[in-house]
This record gives sequence, structure tokens and C-alpha cells, in this order.
Amino acid sequence: YHPIVLNPAYTGSKDFSNISLTTKASKWPDTQILNYNTRLLLPDGTFSNWGVGAYAFQEQFDLSWNTGVSLSGAYHYALDRQKLHFLSFGAALKGVVAVPKEAGENSSDSLSAKFRPNMDLGIYYYGTNAFAGISSTSIFGTDINGDSSLAYSNFDRQYNIIPGIPIYSFGAHRLSPV
Repeated sequence: YHPIVLNPAYTGSKDFSNISLTTKASKWPDTQILNYNTRLLLPDGTFSNWGVGAYAFQEQFDLSWNTGVSLSGAYHYALDRQKLHFLSFGAALKGVVAVPKEAGENSSDSLSAKFRPNMDLGIYYYGTNAFAGISSTSIFGTDINGDSSLAYSNFDRQYNIIPGIPIYSFGAHRLSPV
């Protein structure tokens, strides 16, 4: 997954806008994620301290579909005057629609679809030599209320830690896992 999915504080942490499509079909469940995030610009063309982003996703399980959207925002606090090291605080609001599938049923026609709002929170440090983040996703959790067809759409709260370092090679080229 793209880091914005696991930690909303990542939103806008790069000096460019990012659009990506991630798909996973080789192992169950099938998942597609389309995301966008950017740092907002000030009228003079410099970067503000705010990043915004969004992603849409769909997961296909044997008995249900999960389709949703998330809107995220992050505040990036510069830890030095050169603005090379930042500490970011982010939040995301998301809504997931869980739709049970029945034999021969078009999933979009289901009357038993369940809407589930949720929220993610995160903190993310990034600088020239390292990055690290900690976050909690699906803070509100979900409850399937005994509906076994929605068993795969039960999202427990999760905690994520993402550390890393950029890798430099051939002088000016910089490789980073994200």
C-alpha cells in the first residue's frame, strides 16, 4: 500500500504532487487503490505547511465488497531553519461501504449494504537521512452485527510503524522505499 493509506501524516510530505494506482490481484483479497496527495502552495509559489490528499479503494472478497474513500490532511512542522527535517501530524476521515454478494447478484444492487465511517491518525518524521511514522488506522473499529456475509469487512483498529532510510547511489541519484 501507499504510505498515505497507513499513515495520514505522510500526506503532502514530498515536494511534488503524487498520483498512484496500486492493485493487488495475485493473492486474496483483490484490492485496488487510487490515491493523490500534495503539499499546498502559498500565493508566492512556496510550499505551505499543509498537505492534503485522498484515496479511493475497493476490495473484493468471496462474500462481500468493500468500497470506500478517504480524505486526509497533514500539518508539516519544520524542525530546522533550512526546512530539511519535519514532524507531521495527520488525520483522515474515511467511509467504507460493505456490500454482501449473493449468487447472481450485482453487488451495486444490494439492499443490505452497510456504510461505516472511520478515522485514522498519525505522526510522521522525515528528513534528509531518515523517516519514521507511527499511526492508528480504523480508530472507531467496525461491527458486523452478526451478519456473516460481512465477516471480511470487519476492520479492527490497527497500529502501524514505518521506519526507513533513503539509499544513495551514483552520487546524485537518491533511492527511497517510498
